[in-house]
Amino acid sequence: MTTDPRIYGFHATLKAPLSLAPGKTEAELLAACEAFASTPRAIPVITPVVGSISGFIAVIPAEPPAELIRLAADCVSAFDSFRAPLTPEHRARRNPSLLTPRQREHLDRWGYPYVKEDFRFHMTLRVGSAPSDANLS
Repeated sequence: MTTDPRIYGFHATLKAPLSLAPGKTEAELLAACEAFASTPRAIPVITPVVGSISGFIAVIPAEPPAELIRLAADCVSAFDSFRAPLTPEHRARRNPSLLTPRQREHLDRWGYPYVKEDFRFHMTLRVGSAPSDANLS
């Protein structure tokens, strides 16, 4: 039950993992992270519940607070310039035919389908039938 989650550890994702864009450096990304983290903002608070999200057992918010959705959206926008372009293989891995039209737009624009108003905060406890390398934030 813990084999797949142990690979990436217990965490919550606000911005999907990315490969650095050509011309961007890790030092630049770290500086951007520091600048982002130094910006004052409301601290999101959730009422945690255990639920299922796309076959994953996870801690999810009973009701996602607006501050959390806004924080995740800000992360997606703030760090998008550091994201390498989506490859055809990566796009195909997301099964675009199973996504809503808006999620396909997000995938093509932001490199990930579950962003902005489709963001799904979760902290994975157990991977079920979903692919083990999927990060379904």
